[in-house]
Amino acid sequence: MLLSGLKTWKKMVERSVKHSLYCQKELYRRRRNSTVTAASAIVENLEDRTLLSAISVSGNTDELIENGDFETGDLTGWSIDNTGNGGWQINDGDFDPPGTGTPLPPVSGNFDAISFQSGPGLHLISENLIVPEDITSATLSWSDRIRNFSSSFSDPNQEWRVLVLDASGDLIQEVFSTNPGDSLQQIGPNHRSFDLTSLLQSLEGQSIQISFEQQDNQGFFNTTLDNVSLLV
Repeated sequence: MLLSGLKTWKKMVERSVKHSLYCQKELYRRRRNSTVTAASAIVENLEDRTLLSAISVSGNTDELIENGDFETGDLTGWSIDNTGNGGWQINDGDFDPPGTGTPLPPVSGNFDAISFQSGPGLHLISENLIVPEDITSATLSWSDRIRNFSSSFSDPNQEWRVLVLDASGDLIQEVFSTNPGDSLQQIGPNHRSFDLTSLLQSLEGQSIQISFEQQDNQGFFNTTLDNVSLLV
C-alpha cells in the first residue's frame, strides 16, 4: 500500500515538473516571438525611413550652365565681351599672362579660364539662360583665384564681381564682389556658393545673364574661373 502511494506521488510530481517546464518554454517562445516581431517592425520602419530619405536626397536637379568646367578646352557656351585691352584665355597650366602674374595649374581638371591685360580694361565672361518654372532651390557656385597686382581694390575700377543681369544687360542683383581692404592675392582656389532661390523664383520664365566681370584700371589683375554651376 505504501509502495503504491509512493508511485502515485512520484507520477504526480513528474507531471507537475513537465507542466512547469512546458509553461516556461511557452512563455519564452511567446516573449521571443514578441521581441522578433517588434524588432522586425523597427527594421521595417528604419527601412521605410531610409527609402524615404533616399527618395528625398535623390530629387532631380538641372544644371543651367554649359561648359562650366571649361573641359571642352575652349569657351564653348560662354559669351566674351572685352572693353579696352585684354580678355579671357583658356588655361591648361602653361598660359603666362602679361605683367607680374605667372602660370598656374588649372583649378581642377585640365582647363580653366583666366583674365589678362596689358592695359586698362573691362572683361566679361557670361552665359545667357532662361529661368525654368517651379523652382524649389537654386544654387550658383564657382571656384576662382584672384591676383590683384595693384595696391588696392577699388569699386568698380579694380574689381572682380559676379552679377545677375536681365536680357538687356541691366543689373538685377550683384552676387559677389571684391572690396577695398580685401587681400590682394587670393590664390585659393576659392570655392564660393550662393543661394539664389528667392531671386530666380521671382524671375521664372525670364531670360537672364550670369556675368563674371573683371575690371582693371589701376594695374595688372588676373582672375581665374572654374567649376561654374547653377543647379535648380
